[in-house]
Amino acid sequence: MVIHNPFRYRATEQLSQLSNFHRTFGVEMLSLMPTGQSLWDRLVVLRSAPGAGKTSLLRLFSAESLAQLSAYVHPEVSVLALRREITIRGALDAKGLKRLGIFLSMRPDYKALVDLGPNGASASKILFKLLDARIIRTALEAIAFARQVQFPEGLDRVELVFSALDATGSAAIRRLSYATDERLHDGRVPASEVLTRAEEIEKEVLNLLDSLVPVEWDQIDGHTKLYSLDLLDQSRFAVDGVIAALDPLLLIDDVDELHEFQRDAVYDALLDRRIGFARWVAERQAAASSGELIGKTVGRDLLIITVDDGRVVSDTKRHRLLKHIADTRGVEGLSAIDVHSPFSDLLDGDASLEQKGITAALEGSRRAVMEHLRDHPAYQSWFEDIEDRVSGSNSLESAIAFREAFIRLEREHNRAAETLFSAEFDDTVEVELVPESQSKDRGAARLFLSNEYSLPYYYGPETLSALSSRNVEQFLRISGDAFDAMVAAVSRRSRRGNATLSAADQDRLIRRTSYSFWNEIPRRVERGADVLALLTVIAAVSVEQTYRGNAPYAPGVTGTALPYLQRNALLDGFKGKSEIRNRLSAALRIAVAENLLEMSSEIARVKNQDLILFHLNRLLLPALKLPLQRSGFREQSVATLVKRFEAVVRLDLDAARAIGLTPAQIPGWPR
Repeated sequence: MVIHNPFRYRATEQLSQLSNFHRTFGVEMLSLMPTGQSLWDRLVVLRSAPGAGKTSLLRLFSAESLAQLSAYVHPEVSVLALRREITIRGALDAKGLKRLGIFLSMRPDYKALVDLGPNGASASKILFKLLDARIIRTALEAIAFARQVQFPEGLDRVELVFSALDATGSAAIRRLSYATDERLHDGRVPASEVLTRAEEIEKEVLNLLDSLVPVEWDQIDGHTKLYSLDLLDQSRFAVDGVIAALDPLLLIDDVDELHEFQRDAVYDALLDRRIGFARWVAERQAAASSGELIGKTVGRDLLIITVDDGRVVSDTKRHRLLKHIADTRGVEGLSAIDVHSPFSDLLDGDASLEQKGITAALEGSRRAVMEHLRDHPAYQSWFEDIEDRVSGSNSLESAIAFREAFIRLEREHNRAAETLFSAEFDDTVEVELVPESQSKDRGAARLFLSNEYSLPYYYGPETLSALSSRNVEQFLRISGDAFDAMVAAVSRRSRRGNATLSAADQDRLIRRTSYSFWNEIPRRVERGADVLALLTVIAAVSVEQTYRGNAPYAPGVTGTALPYLQRNALLDGFKGKSEIRNRLSAALRIAVAENLLEMSSEIARVKNQDLILFHLNRLLLPALKLPLQRSGFREQSVATLVKRFEAVVRLDLDAARAIGLTPAQIPGWPR
């Protein structure tokens, strides 16, 4: 029997089964969307790296989705919560739909207009002509979904109703329908005729693009504005003579697929203050200019929502969201192999660790502390304090406590060496052990033990959530790998019916996925070799600093920091400067846009200097044996980063050679 992996398809692909889409949609995602009027009285831009959930958010508010949500009689608890949150935000009410969600993707055809169509001013005219036709057609489909009208056969029941049109509105009606003066006077146009006109316009544009003979584009009728916006703004739909009290909500996806000048033209049209209905667009972070990557632009005419912003959705909320997605997606696939536990419950924790390895870790870390204390009597009381603290603890907790103590002994020893000739230092005076509750070294101790005694480190549902780096698509990838492992486990005779993955199983799987993630970079992203070199620069410093014996940046270093005042020069490119600087600038911009580097949205103040933080995507970390926490970074100047980047570029590395590289192994590495 073939078992389909439920994590291998994107959330939007479930729209053929809307109930699945609603059931698996994590309601916490809606915390990104503010309540109040700001969603409905200006242009809203949803922006993120690929896979963070922008398209799913837009699809959720489409007419088809809202109509289904409103129609549930006895919805599941999760669907009920979803409907409640959408109602709070003003898209539904007790009677049903309040907004007519008109969903349109920019993926098909539009960019081809640049290659096959006209140049200059005529290009926008043809773009808007095609876009107008498709917006109107999609709006008619939306009203059909909202009012349960068969499309297109039932459009004879639907009319476009308008009154008090201004000059632009009248022009829109004339261009996008067959309205005569008489019908304009009556204020009603049959929707079926509007659809026929839209299809005619679309066919006309596509035929021009397919023409085998040269086209005189300057002679082709077009327009420099989106008349469909005025049409939707100044008219309403009536079904069986009853006006549908639905405010339009235009949902435009994949704006990043447009050519730059097309994107600018569409934004100019959508920002028109005269348009009174809601317009939401979604685009990848890569489409934003470098300056926009740094901050947020919020004003009366524009609201930008960064979907993967950790300040909006906390890690705790995001874990709940991802756990819900995993458990609901996993139900059907797990049932097919006769497993009826939630997906997240099958990710075993500490209890599945092998006792032999833990015992070795405890004995080794305890012995290291004892040997150190024999040579340093000032810290002799530490051993008794640790023994008292771990009394009654399990072996793993005890091992961590001793390893943590050894880290702090190393730190104290280094400090003492620095003050060896100081009157403040006396090797005979006992030094009190700071209680564990005040220590920040526990995470480093757990990481060191994992590395020294081959203990599993990356396991459990919280770890899977953290590895997503705030990216739903990335989470689905990792969970999909785990699901495949569960199916494989059940297929073994020795594991019949038991899909649980031990900590060791998960750790191996996650490290393997991390290696694959690294290996994909050169071919998956633009300027992949340079992006890999930049990530290697940051990774090399991170590995070196994390595994220093005294763990100065516990639990470890996973990123870098650059001077805030130099950010624009770095991200926008060094005009007139060296090629290597411009390559670095492009690599950094792409790494941020593709979510390979997570850039802080706020300025960090360190040593009287304002810094912008860049952390490695968490899925890159297991291959480097680094922690998943975001606490540690090492700052560097842009000049130093350029020199380090150049040193790595000269090595012409592939991912296999880049992983685990340290500065000492890189010729010409500047300190």
